[in-house]
Amino acid sequence: MKSQNYILATLIIFLYTIIFLIIGTPVTGIAAPGNALAFDGVDDYVTTADIDNALTGFTIEAWVKWNPSITTDVQFICGKGVEQLELHTGGGAGANGLRFIPVTGVYLDAATVLPTGQWTHIAAVYNPATSVAKLYVNGIEETLTNNGPNPLYPAVANTAIPFYIGRRSDNMYYFKGMIDEVRVWNTVRSQAQIQQYMDIEVSPSAGGLIEYHDFNEGTPGGNNAGVTNLPDLTSNNYDGTLYNFALTGSTSNWVAGFITKATVTTDAAANVSADGATLNGTVNANNASTTVTFEYGLTTGYGSTVTADESPVTGGTATAVSYTLTGLLPGTTYHYRAVGVNSKGTTNGDDVTFDTDDAAITFTDGSAFTPAITLGSANQVIGRFTLSGDVAGAALTAASIKLNGTRTGLSNLKLWSSADATFESGSDTQLGSTVAADPGDGGSASFSGFTSSIATGGTYYFLTGDVAAGATGIVQGIIVANANLSFFNATLSGTITNAPLSNGDASLPVELTSFTATVQGNAIVLSWQTATETDNLGFILERSVGADDNPPGEAGTGWQTIASYQTRNELKGQGNTSSRTEYAFTDQTVESGKSYSYRLSDVSTKGKITVYASLSITMDNLPETTELGKAYPNPFNPQTFIGYELAEDTDVTIRVFDMLGRQVKTLFNGHQFAGSYNVYWNATDERGNKVPSGSYIIQMKTKTTRQTQKVMLMK
Repeated sequence: MKSQNYILATLIIFLYTIIFLIIGTPVTGIAAPGNALAFDGVDDYVTTADIDNALTGFTIEAWVKWNPSITTDVQFICGKGVEQLELHTGGGAGANGLRFIPVTGVYLDAATVLPTGQWTHIAAVYNPATSVAKLYVNGIEETLTNNGPNPLYPAVANTAIPFYIGRRSDNMYYFKGMIDEVRVWNTVRSQAQIQQYMDIEVSPSAGGLIEYHDFNEGTPGGNNAGVTNLPDLTSNNYDGTLYNFALTGSTSNWVAGFITKATVTTDAAANVSADGATLNGTVNANNASTTVTFEYGLTTGYGSTVTADESPVTGGTATAVSYTLTGLLPGTTYHYRAVGVNSKGTTNGDDVTFDTDDAAITFTDGSAFTPAITLGSANQVIGRFTLSGDVAGAALTAASIKLNGTRTGLSNLKLWSSADATFESGSDTQLGSTVAADPGDGGSASFSGFTSSIATGGTYYFLTGDVAAGATGIVQGIIVANANLSFFNATLSGTITNAPLSNGDASLPVELTSFTATVQGNAIVLSWQTATETDNLGFILERSVGADDNPPGEAGTGWQTIASYQTRNELKGQGNTSSRTEYAFTDQTVESGKSYSYRLSDVSTKGKITVYASLSITMDNLPETTELGKAYPNPFNPQTFIGYELAEDTDVTIRVFDMLGRQVKTLFNGHQFAGSYNVYWNATDERGNKVPSGSYIIQMKTKTTRQTQKVMLMK
């Protein structure tokens, strides 16, 4: 019996030879699967240098294609000496059998037979930590029939004996068939590692790889006289030498190797924009026609697949492949990988990511927009702006809008998106929550918690509010700066500086705070006061002679215009103002003893006429008592008119208190002549804020009297 060291050395040589023949040379960028050697089964064989690397633990891999005359033949694949690391067919393993002899006297037979005429991957592994030897066929561990101990005893030991491929060292058992891609590792490879790399070439510098032959020499079936060297691609230079090969024709020569899976690399994306990118990869088809695709998506689950422009790829060289995607989401991280599929199977490249650019958003203010407000209506448009994206997929997620102007009667501010320039509450989409309270002059209404897609053709955004029937004042929406708009997957182009959302202040009606009539000599002096004016051209005064007092807001009989802003400068309005303005007109066409009623109206720049309450006075017949009249209407919403009479010239204060006695607002405070007067309360406090529903006390105080009455605000 041979010594254990001799047997071990022979087995190492044998396994090394098999791997060398089967695996071939790994190349950076992946070489073609290339060629193999066809052994004639008569006298062809290869020897390499002694693998004197203290292979206490090892993995030996090879691809073989067996073409025996009879399947019971014992044919040596590789080994190191006689019964040392020896792999062979037939014999005691039975017909089509496969046997591994790690040491003399230990015969390990695979349960799976070795098919003929078919490329098969074989891997022999020895683990010195357990002394267990294993055998893998096509990446699957075999159940072994033992003749001798496994765990091995004694353990495998290396001996200084050359490694043979295609025959045993005693000139017996020549192999008939093809051998390709032989690898020898000084590490214990797992089943997963064997499966991962058995179909592809590896780098010669891979960790633990000490000898590697890719058999890519010569011309398949050609005249290869002189091509008798089988290079080792590692730095150890364990080159092999061919003996007795004819080196011409289809046998005993260099032939086409086994078909491997494609070698696939995913390269970095190029030409990345907001909605597109070019996916890149490198594929070696390993001489098998390979369909190449790219999988991409928002996760490593991908979900979408496109075919590379260069697919299918053929040949044995690295080929650049690509595909240009469009319609991607801006500002988004994408995952992708290249995938190659040929007759051997599927190869996935590594996952690579890229980030698309943000969409560029163009902002257009509302300076060309004119709002038209209807009193007593909900969702009245105050302003508008437009956002356009250079690509689809961007969105507005928040907006803060500053409101300039002094006003009353504005509430329930809302932001809406619309596909066109016309606001329609029934079809447009409200964004975020309603801002119930008017933030006041210079305050901001903020909207968030939404995602509004921005169209490339432009999306319109409208700011609306509920406008009460008695609302007054002015308001204009302003986007102060870029930071007042928040985006998803988008960046705002340009700089916003106090961008208006309308072409001017949105006009609310004139706020009339008082209207009085007093007798002065042979004339009646009419006086009124406004707190704010919006788009006010001016006033019209009408008179009815001998008419009874009319309830505020009701038409009288026999009304005739006695003065107009069109003919009297003192009746011209202020246009737009938030300052208090006083007006007066003297009616000198009156007669002693007659009763007169007067009615005041204002006219807006759009031609709308608003009629206010009337009041009555008798010439030469001053009030006999100082008295606070009844408010009308009562209950009221949004405003009420309070009349009062003064029997003498006096200082007068008209105030509003809540039911706890706290002062809410002063309606009038000053000196007045004897006569009849009206004041108005629009349910606001001193700061112009709307007061809540409920009961309030109207108090008139003069130097001789104090009178009160209760009014009720109902919303």
